[in-house]
Amino acid sequence: MSSKVKVLLAAILVSSLVPAFSSCKTGPEHLRPRLVVVIVIDQFRFDFLEKFNRSFGSDGFRRLIDHGAFFANANYNYVPTYTAPGHAAVFTGSTPAYNGIVGNSWYDRDSGQEKVMVSDDRASLVTSYGVESNTRTTKPASPRSLIGTTIGDQMRLSNGFRSKVVAMSIKDRAAVLPGGKDANGAYFFDASSGSFVSSDYYFKELPKWVDRFNSQRGPDRFFGKTWDRAAAPETYATTQAVTTVISGSPLGRHLPYKIDGGVQNPGEEFYKAFVYTPFASEYLSDFAKAAVEGESLGSDDPVVWPGRRIGKIIRICRSRRAIKHSSVCGSNKQIGLRIREAVREVL
Repeated sequence: MSSKVKVLLAAILVSSLVPAFSSCKTGPEHLRPRLVVVIVIDQFRFDFLEKFNRSFGSDGFRRLIDHGAFFANANYNYVPTYTAPGHAAVFTGSTPAYNGIVGNSWYDRDSGQEKVMVSDDRASLVTSYGVESNTRTTKPASPRSLIGTTIGDQMRLSNGFRSKVVAMSIKDRAAVLPGGKDANGAYFFDASSGSFVSSDYYFKELPKWVDRFNSQRGPDRFFGKTWDRAAAPETYATTQAVTTVISGSPLGRHLPYKIDGGVQNPGEEFYKAFVYTPFASEYLSDFAKAAVEGESLGSDDPVVWPGRRIGKIIRICRSRRAIKHSSVCGSNKQIGLRIREAVREVL
């Protein structure tokens, strides 16, 4: 993220998470949640909810705005507001000085090298083809660099690890950090194989449901598709005419884009282009649904604390540089306060 980017779409996080905890305390039985979903959208400015309000359908953002808890000024007052510190802040309720996630990468004095914040030399990749030290496009990752615990960690600690936490994203850091230290699994996309992988920090082999999902070759169905504007040209009158330059993106700056990676058949070059498109978000959504079924998330009775109940939790995080802007973070810490309040309520 740019250092001047408002970190996350607070409306989705808070309306999904905080009311769920609140309802556990006072709501009737049928309102007590068995499944909590936290969605994080990178580079989604708050004002987009107002700017594009008329384009929203009845579900999605419209439903969250009209029927959720809507926070109009929810920010963390810290720098740098890159994606990794953003995820860590939202899920730990603390700032980089406390949680240790000071950027997307950091300088390791012992090795004299700059490293990705979630990279882990002690870990290995767990793939559908076995355990590997790395692939051509993906290195092992883990939350070992994270200091403290996340709200998911606290849920599991408070009930003897009966709750489940499953995190997923196209990018490793957007899955690993929201998942926390004690997640049941964190999954991220490997462009060399076109499939989801994980780390042996969590387990030595992928769950069977992940192998089944990978065997379907989901990204391949998007090969050769065109990414174009979804609405009439006049709908975009208030938006920028060209796409912001994104480091590493092979797509260019002008819609429409044909998503094939410049090759004849699905392969690594296609998968590298695929991750920059909304098709990757659709694929991630399919994976989330598979996780709900494969892990039986939300299918059992809510986990019980003395006088309170809470269910299983799944984090779906999509982190991709899509929009560049210069909105400055304010000083309001409502998200962190709400998360801390929620944790205190259930402990």
